[in-house]
Amino acid sequence: MKDGIVVLGRVLLIWCILAGSAHGASYTVAPAEAWIEYRAASLGATVPDNDISSGVYYLLLDRQIRKEHGAISDYRHQVKRVVNQQGVDRSATLSIDFDPGYQSLVLHKVTRHRDGEVSDLLKTSDVKLLHREEEMEYRIYNGMRTLNLIFKDIRVGDTVEYSYTITGENPSFYGKLYRSLYLGWSVPVHTFRVRISVPREEPLYHKIFNSELRPKETLDTSMHHLELLISPVPGYRFAGETPRWSDPYPSIQVSQDAAWKDVVNWAVEHHQRTQPLAEALRGRIESIKLSAKTPEERIVKTLEFVQDEIRYLGIEIGEGSHVPTDPSVIYERRFGDCKDKSLLYCTMLQEMGIKAWPVLVSTWQRDKVTRRIPSPAAFNHVITAVEHGGQLFWFDPTATHERGRLDVRTQAYYGRGLIIRPGEDSFTRIIRPERSVPDRQVFMNFDLGSGVDEPARLTVRTIMTHGVANDFRYSLEKKSRSGMEEHLRDYYTSVYSGIDVEKPFEVSDDEMRNEIILLEHYTIRDFWEHEGDSLYGADLYPREVGGCLDTPRVVKRDVPFRLTHPTHLRLLTTCTRTSGWDVSPEKFHKENKAMAFDYNVTTSGEKLILYYDYRSTSDHVAPDDLPEYIKDVDMIRDTIDFSIVVSTADEEEELPSFWGRLPEGAGPFSAGVGVGVIISFCLAGIAGWVRRGRRAATREVFRPGV
Repeated sequence: MKDGIVVLGRVLLIWCILAGSAHGASYTVAPAEAWIEYRAASLGATVPDNDISSGVYYLLLDRQIRKEHGAISDYRHQVKRVVNQQGVDRSATLSIDFDPGYQSLVLHKVTRHRDGEVSDLLKTSDVKLLHREEEMEYRIYNGMRTLNLIFKDIRVGDTVEYSYTITGENPSFYGKLYRSLYLGWSVPVHTFRVRISVPREEPLYHKIFNSELRPKETLDTSMHHLELLISPVPGYRFAGETPRWSDPYPSIQVSQDAAWKDVVNWAVEHHQRTQPLAEALRGRIESIKLSAKTPEERIVKTLEFVQDEIRYLGIEIGEGSHVPTDPSVIYERRFGDCKDKSLLYCTMLQEMGIKAWPVLVSTWQRDKVTRRIPSPAAFNHVITAVEHGGQLFWFDPTATHERGRLDVRTQAYYGRGLIIRPGEDSFTRIIRPERSVPDRQVFMNFDLGSGVDEPARLTVRTIMTHGVANDFRYSLEKKSRSGMEEHLRDYYTSVYSGIDVEKPFEVSDDEMRNEIILLEHYTIRDFWEHEGDSLYGADLYPREVGGCLDTPRVVKRDVPFRLTHPTHLRLLTTCTRTSGWDVSPEKFHKENKAMAFDYNVTTSGEKLILYYDYRSTSDHVAPDDLPEYIKDVDMIRDTIDFSIVVSTADEEEELPSFWGRLPEGAGPFSAGVGVGVIISFCLAGIAGWVRRGRRAATREVFRPGV
């Protein structure tokens, strides 16, 4: 009951903070200011019917941003034609987001054009000011408001036009202008206009991405203008399944910072500690120093405290979106966002004499962030760099369920980071060390000694390290034990429908090594499928490997295809059978720019041993490399997809001729045959052998941590 009251109190506190920030939050209706250059839309433009999606044709998208007298105003003017019924649904509402803490909203006009007549929709619309907190599910509260207008009587053929201006900029930027604006959408636009203006004595830097467009720059008596006028603008369509850093749409970025050192100086000022540490925080620091004798232990112990005991929650209202909270306050309230937790971690280490700094990174752009021009807006996350033993360690204080000594601790590899320390003027490369041990090692043993009439026994031993181990710890806490057992079993159900849990799974967690061992025990009814006469077959498709072999749904593409990286999986499958195996040893290796794969088949007495090793080497496949990559993946799938076949005949029997190896290039799937290929003949009696076949790719990724 007490815990419930505490939680309720915290929720009410947050609500009060948010409600306070919204005091006076509203909007006004007024004509556009004199600095705005009105542009009329081409209302009679022909609709490109073959290219329209979502039922709307945008006749005009006009964006004008002006900085004057220390204030930044953002004017938006949009005109769109309703083409079909779906367009009615998309055009009958208008939502405008703004931050009442530092922004004001002015509506200029909202009109409907129909048969030459113009109607004022503001007079008939249902208007509401909403507080939605769209990032609340990520535990981020930013205080944003949404002005929502619901229009009446919108029909196919109407043209809806509206314009408004939002004035005000996040106070943490000290009046500087930073923007990234798209110059094209996935749908066609008749006219696209962008105009950005600043006082002529102030700098204005820009960069165009994914386009040969060049803005027109002009100077008048008081202002410096940057303008782009594009007509018509095609709809840009790109294949999906791209890396997060891949944004192929044309865009322009503008900034008033000349160099990355300007961004560093801005961040250093915001991260300066102005208040002495509270006694409670000092006491915790001293406690860690007493319990952890070495710098390595103190680095890890402090990190675990910040990760585990300071929960993630961001009150990012106003400048709170970029300015961290005082470390003593963070410690006392026991919550904070990425910048808060990073500053607290750095502060505690610095008090112990260990060098540590917050680091600006982009979880989207990663190492591609260096392509941007200098701007604080290029980043969306803060991690920590810790110096020890002549090297930098990169930790994310917002991560959870991490364990391990310093040398095996999971690090935050975002490609490039901008360290927040005086004098820093460029990015530091975040180097990912080579891992000698796979993230996941799976040992599967099929005990087939009871014969084809009895259930097979399957034992699975999985060793998890690095981020895979962290994910599994999270899953163990999130799911009930019975739910986890069902989840683990269901992973194999698609291959073995008759699988049952023989006894509960076991987990051992070596936190010092950051290594988890999962042990599972199953029996498989109907493991063997009678294939006629004395022959019985069983599937041994390695789902773990198949889950790594992704191919794109859209092959013809001009954008990179996303891969899960880094991934290193090693699988050892053993089939034990008293009669042994008549299988020739086999080795297979395939490597390209994105991955490396090894596969071996060996026998040892009663055991058939299948070895697989998959290692990603890139997070994407470039469009030019995709044909080779797909060819390699298909070859790997053909190689690993096979069944075992045994004969219970007392005497040698002749095998059907089509079970021999097919000629090169004449595989079962090129010929449309679905029966597979025997790669080794049964010589006599009840020896077993294997056969190949092709199945649809599975996209299952790391099973235990899901």
